[in-house]
Amino acid sequence: MAQGLYVLPDDGGPAIELTAASIRAPSWLQHYEPTAGTGGTTITVPGMYAGATMFMVPTQTCSVLFDGTSVIPTVTVAGTLSQSGNRLVLSDGKDVLRGEIFQIIPASVSGYGLYLQDATDFLAINDATVLGQCLFKARITVAPNWTVPQIGSIPKSRYLVFANWNSSGVVLDFDGEIIRAYADQNGNNSQSGISLTVDVIIFVNGGTIEPTPLGLNIFNAAGQCTFSTRRTPLLLRGFLTPTASFKSPATGVARMAIPLGRVGMMGSESSGTQYIKYAGLVMTNNQVRAGKGVVAGSFSNQYGRPDDRLISIPLPVIDAANYIV
Repeated sequence: MAQGLYVLPDDGGPAIELTAASIRAPSWLQHYEPTAGTGGTTITVPGMYAGATMFMVPTQTCSVLFDGTSVIPTVTVAGTLSQSGNRLVLSDGKDVLRGEIFQIIPASVSGYGLYLQDATDFLAINDATVLGQCLFKARITVAPNWTVPQIGSIPKSRYLVFANWNSSGVVLDFDGEIIRAYADQNGNNSQSGISLTVDVIIFVNGGTIEPTPLGLNIFNAAGQCTFSTRRTPLLLRGFLTPTASFKSPATGVARMAIPLGRVGMMGSESSGTQYIKYAGLVMTNNQVRAGKGVVAGSFSNQYGRPDDRLISIPLPVIDAANYIV
C-alpha cells in the first residue's frame, strides 16, 4: 500500500487515497447549454481559479437533421475545445454542444490547513456547492434498456453518468434518460438477446457538500465544507478521446469508467439502405472505442452518406474500483 491519507466514505464505497498524485478531484464551474441559435465559439467561464485547467464533460455533442427537402441529413458534431485563460474555445458545432464545465485546481496552492502533497487542494475551492458528488452507484443489468433514476429535483440533463462494462460486441447508447444496449453492427437496430452487467456511477453537481458527523471534513477559509467522507467525490484518473480503435486508460486504472453519451456519427450500409447512426461506446478488457449505436436516420443507398465524424473532446476517466467493489 502506498503512503498517504486514506479515508472510508460513509456511502459504503471503498477506501480512497487523497494524496495520490495520479488522482485529482475537479471542482464544478457551470452548466453550459446555449439556447437555439445562440451558441458561440467562445465560452466565458467566471469563477475559474487562477492557474486552473478547465475541461468539459459533454452531455450532448451531435445532431442529425432532415430538413424535409434533402434526402441526405445534415450532420453536426462538436469539434475541439481549447482553453484560453478563463475561456473555452470551440472549433465547430456551437449549437449542439451541451455539458458540465470543471476545473482542475493546481496541487497545494492555498498555503494553509491540511497539506496534501501533489494532490487536490480542497482548501482552494472557494464555493461549497462546486465539488462533484457521487449520489448513485450500483451494478445494474441493461437488458436491453435501463432508465437512469431520478435523484432529488435536479434535471437528468445535468447528470454525469459514468459506466464500466465488458462486452466486445455491444455498444451502449445514452440519450440523457435511458441507457440502451445495441449490437455493434451495420444495418438497422438490434437488441435481440442482449443482457449486460454494467457498473453505473452518477455524479450531480451544484449541491451543497454535507459534512459527515463521523469522518473527515475539509473546510475552506470561508468556513464552507469542500470535502466530506459522507460521499466519494469525482476522482479524475486522466482523459481519453474515443476513436474507432480501442484505447486504454492510464496505468493503474483497474476498471475504467467514462461518461456515457453519443460521441459522434457513424454510417453503415445494408440491403440497399444507408444508415446514419449515433456513435456510442464499446468497452471490453478495460479498453474503449466508438461503436455504431442507435439509428438516427436512413435513406436509399443510391445517395452517398456523410463521412463518419467523432468528437475530438477528451472524456474524463475515473476508476470504478474507487466506487464499486
